[in-house]
Amino acid sequence: MSNNRTKRDVKNNFNDFNILGVMENVHELLKMLKYQELYLSLHANRLPLSPYGFAVSTSSAIQFPYFTSLVQWLFDLRDIDDFIPWNEYDDPSIICGKIMDQMILLGFKPDFSVNELLKGSGIAVIKCLQF
Repeated sequence: MSNNRTKRDVKNNFNDFNILGVMENVHELLKMLKYQELYLSLHANRLPLSPYGFAVSTSSAIQFPYFTSLVQWLFDLRDIDDFIPWNEYDDPSIICGKIMDQMILLGFKPDFSVNELLKGSGIAVIKCLQF
């Protein structure tokens, strides 16, 4: 790694990291936000997220709703006034579009298609959570 690169460059370059390690870092950040106490108390039917929860695809039927509700909770923590929430009956593509639109308003610069979020796991999902 050259000395000209910033920490932000390294943080956003997934070629420098193992996806499991990045997800583990996201998991630690969520713990600092008291995710287990606050988020899980609102979603009693959810199991605690493993340190590798979104790094490995297991079931998009489980991971996508978990991801979207977690993102909505994170937006709520930021007290975003102009955010339009979604519900479980919305089209998944529309939900992903709303997530991406809000993240772009917050300064996120995606380098992936919004459709990659539909899987509920993988690099795109982890980048959103890391942001």
